[in-house]
Order: sequence, then C-alpha cells, then structure tokens
Amino acid sequence: MSSNLSHLRTGQLIKDPQSSSAWQASLYELETLLRTIPRLQSEKYSEIWLQVAHLLVQKFPYLSCWIQDISHNRLNDEVLSNDKIILCGLNYLDYDILMWISYLRSQLLHSQHNHNYILELFEEARYKVGMSYYSSELHQLYITFLQQTYSDAGEFVTKVQSLNAQCAMAPHYNHAIFQSNLRSHFPSKGSTKELLLNHNHYDTISNQKLLNSLIFPFERDLVNFTGSSNNQGLALWLRYLESSKNTFGPVFVIPLFERALISTEYSLKIVDEYVEYTVSLKLLQRARSILKRALHRTRVSCHAQFLLQLVKLEVFDENYLKARDYLAQAISCNTSASKTLHELLLALEELYSCK
Repeated sequence: MSSNLSHLRTGQLIKDPQSSSAWQASLYELETLLRTIPRLQSEKYSEIWLQVAHLLVQKFPYLSCWIQDISHNRLNDEVLSNDKIILCGLNYLDYDILMWISYLRSQLLHSQHNHNYILELFEEARYKVGMSYYSSELHQLYITFLQQTYSDAGEFVTKVQSLNAQCAMAPHYNHAIFQSNLRSHFPSKGSTKELLLNHNHYDTISNQKLLNSLIFPFERDLVNFTGSSNNQGLALWLRYLESSKNTFGPVFVIPLFERALISTEYSLKIVDEYVEYTVSLKLLQRARSILKRALHRTRVSCHAQFLLQLVKLEVFDENYLKARDYLAQAISCNTSASKTLHELLLALEELYSCK
C-alpha cells in the first residue's frame, strides 16, 4: 500500500502542486486504490483507511460531495466510522447543507431512539444553514422528523406550523412545498395569511416575482461555476451577493456568503466582502471567525492581508496584545513589509505597555 501511495505523489501533482485538477485526480486514484483492499480485512487496514480519509477531509474540505461518497461507499458497515468522517467534514464545512443532510440522515437511521439528540442536531443545522436558498430539503427533513416523532405534542405541532410558515415566506428552492403544507393544514385563506404574519421572524420576505427576477437567474448560472480560477464565476458570485445585500437581511445573506466561500475556495475578494458586511452589522466575532478560517484555508501569500484585518478588529476592541501578535505574524510572512508596519508594531507595543 505504501508504494502505491508514494506513486500518487509523483507526476502531474509534483509538477504543479497548486493544480486543483491534479489534486482531485490523485484523490480519485486513491479512492480506487483503497477500494481494492478487502473490506474490513483487519483492524489495521481499517484504521489506515480512516486516517487517510480524515487527512483528505482536512486537506480538501471543499470536496464535500466526494467526502460524502467515500464515507458511504467505503465503510457503510461501520456506522461510527462513517459518522466520524462526516463529522470531520463538518468541522471544516459547518455551513455546508449537503454535509448536514448526510449526517442527519445517518443519525435518523442509527440514533432514532435518541430524539433529544436528533432534535438538537436539527436546531444546530438550522442555525448554521439558516434560510439558505437550498435549505428546503433540510427543513423538510426536520418537519418530517417532528411529525413522525411528536405527532401528539401540541408545542411541536406549533413548531411544524412555524417552520412551514417561515420557509414559505423565505426565498427557497422548492418553497412551494411549504406553501402547500400550509394550505393542507389551514384550508381557510385568512388563517393561512394570519399564520404567515405571526410566524415571519425573518426579514427575507419574498414573492414569486422576486424569486423569478433575482434569485433564479443567479442560481441557474452558478451551476456551471467550478472554482476561484473562473473569473466570470467569481464575478457572478459578487453580483449575487451585492444584489442580495440590497434586498434581503442577514438571515439569507450570511448563509449565501458561506456558500460563496466554499464554492470559491475562500476567494480573497469574497472574504473581504464578507468581513466588511459582518463588521457593518457589528458582528465582530463572526468577522474574526471568517478571517481565522481564511488563514487555515488559503495560501501563505494571502495571510498578511487577513492578519492586518484582524489587527484592525483587535485595535477597535482595544485588545492591543492580540493586535500586536497578529501584526508581528503579518510582518513575518511578508518579507517586503513596509516601514509603516514596523512603526505600527512599535505603536502597539507602546499602547499595550500604557494600558
């Protein structure tokens, strides 16, 4: 096995280590290689496979579909191992809708009696995914779980009604499903309208005209977008985000930014726009989180830019020690650091000593 693995590190990947296509070709080659090992032949091989799978998830978190594929196809007899791989993916892609749906479906099959745990998972997934355009499948899965598990509990009946109302009013793909659900529960037109008004906690109210004119064209065109090297695709994301910021509220825009980060592999422009947006909402902790994630998922040559943004955030909160440390890191990874940065470092040292 080791000789085969070493073979993967040769050829095109060595010539162009920054090529995403070369990396992906190697990933599929490795997947094919691992499938030739007899399933669960020994604990040793199973453990090796898991270690390699976790490494690849950490190295390539953007390949969420591939991560799900290997988690289901390789070790579908080992539920715990399956879930470990998906959970590892969620550590890096906790806003990925497909990853959440995959994990929740697994838990519904294998932890079906632990209702409180599954309920908490659904709420966490909703918090992360929000009213994202493609979150209808997640919400429908949640509603089905509530209906099958708590059919006689009054508070959960109300919860189902509230979910249907919120999703019917949000700009969702297949949002008509939730409108149909509302009509089936409330034949009276007046009661349906009242429910929509009472349970609309989001400022993302839309209508069919808005969906057709704004969201659908962007979503249709994004299907062909493959990565940050595609300038046209990146420009499309930026137009979509700008249009959404002017039309919808954070509950829709923030999940859209998270999708853009994953789709563009943390494009510098997307990161900058996202940080600027969260700062404008005074969500400074989220802005910090975005920049810290970007540090782990982009090239070293980009790090100075993110570190300097972190410096500004910490100075704003008067955390001069943290600001000084981030600035020192920015200077260390930027060999051509200007004299101004060194002077700023001295100024921060003075501020910290006087605090």
